[in-house]
Amino acid sequence: MATYRHSAFAIIRACICPILVLHFATQSDCGRAIAQDAVVNAISKTPSVSEFLDYVAKGDGGGGGGGGGDIAGEDTAVRPLVFELCDIASDRKHPDHVLAIRSLAHLKARAAPAVPILCQNLYYEDYAVRNSAIASLVAIGESSIEPVSRLLGSASSPARASAIAVLSQLKPFSPSDLERYLLDPAPRGRAAAACALDGSNHVTLPLLARLVHDEEPAVGVCAVNSVKRNRSDPAEAVRILTAALHLPGVGHAAEGALCVYGIHARRAIPAIIVRHREDPVLPYDWWWGDMQGMEITGPPDLRDLAELQELLADSNPNVCRESVRAIRMLGKQAHSAAPAIRAAIHDTLAQCVKAKEESEDEYWELLEALSELHGTLWDVTGDVELVVRELRASSSALGEHREHGEHVELGMYSWGNELAPAEVSLCQRLLSDESAHIRTAGLERLRYFEDSGPLVPQILRIAKSDNVSEANLALRVLTETCPQSNRQVAEHLLQAYRDQKMPLDRFAEAVMQTKSAHAEIEQILNDAILQSDQNSKHTTVLCAQTLGRVTTAPQTLFRRLHDSYLNRYPYFRRHLSVRYLMMILRERNQHSDKILQFAVKQLPHNDFWTRHDAVAFIGEFGAAAKESLPQLRSYLSAERPEMRLAAAVAVYRVSGEIEPMNQLLGKDEFSAVDARYRPFAMSAIEELGSAGGPFLDYVLRGFDASGFTSRSIDVVDVLEAIGTARAQAKLMELAETWIWNTRVDAKAAVTRLEIRKAP
Repeated sequence: MATYRHSAFAIIRACICPILVLHFATQSDCGRAIAQDAVVNAISKTPSVSEFLDYVAKGDGGGGGGGGGDIAGEDTAVRPLVFELCDIASDRKHPDHVLAIRSLAHLKARAAPAVPILCQNLYYEDYAVRNSAIASLVAIGESSIEPVSRLLGSASSPARASAIAVLSQLKPFSPSDLERYLLDPAPRGRAAAACALDGSNHVTLPLLARLVHDEEPAVGVCAVNSVKRNRSDPAEAVRILTAALHLPGVGHAAEGALCVYGIHARRAIPAIIVRHREDPVLPYDWWWGDMQGMEITGPPDLRDLAELQELLADSNPNVCRESVRAIRMLGKQAHSAAPAIRAAIHDTLAQCVKAKEESEDEYWELLEALSELHGTLWDVTGDVELVVRELRASSSALGEHREHGEHVELGMYSWGNELAPAEVSLCQRLLSDESAHIRTAGLERLRYFEDSGPLVPQILRIAKSDNVSEANLALRVLTETCPQSNRQVAEHLLQAYRDQKMPLDRFAEAVMQTKSAHAEIEQILNDAILQSDQNSKHTTVLCAQTLGRVTTAPQTLFRRLHDSYLNRYPYFRRHLSVRYLMMILRERNQHSDKILQFAVKQLPHNDFWTRHDAVAFIGEFGAAAKESLPQLRSYLSAERPEMRLAAAVAVYRVSGEIEPMNQLLGKDEFSAVDARYRPFAMSAIEELGSAGGPFLDYVLRGFDASGFTSRSIDVVDVLEAIGTARAQAKLMELAETWIWNTRVDAKAAVTRLEIRKAP
């Protein structure tokens, strides 16, 4: 088995990885950025070899990739440089061997004399050498076709595989050629052919279906990745991938590939769940492990309900749990599954009682599963009394240990955000139950809704309970789901503090959580700071932080904390730093001249993040901060991308200049869909709101025909924030994509925008 796995890995590492890297490099924005290398474009004369290699090393960042900058001058002027590079490229012991091969891509067609040398490098087993040679041959273009074609008959499998990788990007393969390459005796040749098939038409799908079942798993994985790129026949692609789920070494890739088909992959849900019986979900798994795969596919097909009910009784907890989630998404359409769900509740409860004495970790897992089963029973039946009976039975069997936080809930989440009449009835029944366990289940349920207004009187009664944990949970529910009850929460906290039922630190913490604004609360917190010698450092800092969040006079607090306390109490400087003060002021939307001056003074601060936040804060002042533009512009060339982004946004907000932002978004670290700093840029554009309209093209980058992208939900949020007619049009388009959660979120965003724009 070890030898088998090593063989598969070796094929992927030595042959497939270069092809995949090249595929994405030539199609990604990062590849295009390399093709427009500003440093090389700036060369006005033919450089020496050492200069050119230095330019390439800096421009490429050490990576391969097709294309490069353009060197000024005629072919005859560049030719000596090409020959010198060829000398290095033919000497495997030369320290710049790989760099010289890669640099030829920057010369494009004028590097044609290097084609024979590059072809020789396709024979090497070394991944970096062959990947660089492939990239350069592709960049050279038509001159590479004939010499590389001769390698297709080579006895060397690395050379044949590399030749296929090059030619697949320079010319279309005929069906007869494809058939021949797919029958290559060496696995790496077949794998290269599988990668060369782009899977974007009906003709190649049958070929890929055959390759998926190749005896070598590495070939199957390449075929699966090509099927993943298919857009012509999603039904056939899903059929191929579903059949591959049970194949050793290929199933994991097939499961990941299914994610791009969204709603078209619904009927694959039972097969994916069954696959997890032998191959459980791991933290690094595709969307199923991290996001819930069914958020991408949407609810399963009703025709698969019977199979999902059978899986509820599976002995494997992974299979049972995922089946529950699938059924739950069907809601009341799955009413007939209620008996199977109740049976699963009783089985899980028995296991839970047993595990309580034997394995703490297993017990908590089963308790979570039990909660989800109860929630599913409610979602598919809507029967209040049935659900309460099952909850009561579970509570009785497990015993109530509220001090340890143990309780059976109605699931850990709810699919809807609005408190529908049926939910109101259920929660009223739960909150009025004599069992604290049942009441807690009701409170936890309410936390997942946006407005618990109709239930405020009941929640307030629980908040006055002598049970501290239950009372605190009730307060949290009120503040999270019913902001209009803030005054009542504040009065309750004050009464508890006056009655000495709540110590100062817990009082401050509760006020922080609930953001309960009240004159008496401010006075209590302010007195606590003035009398800091009577309190612990932790309590004093907590009171100051809380006061910053709730005070009605943040500028007064700012002067007091900054001018007095930070100097008087050294420990304040650690917990109430200048950065924290800026955060408070930004949250409270304070933009006076004095505060602007304070922010400008922090620009040379010795802490990076304090400087960063000062730049961002100054930008929020808009045109009022125009005198600070020279200082803001100086940060456009900062070393760290986060600072350059903050500066570009600030300059745009203050002056309306769009060019610094556009230049930044075109850089490698921001431009590619999977670029490290793209999430930072997306967040910054979202914060700009409608002013982010000029950057809409950047926001939309990375969507394919299916609407699939790794950050599609973020894109929906940003489009809604921009809110222009074009952004709304794109949201309407996303509402019809294959990805279910993107469809749902986009439709909701469109509705909110229409309401916002209504007269």
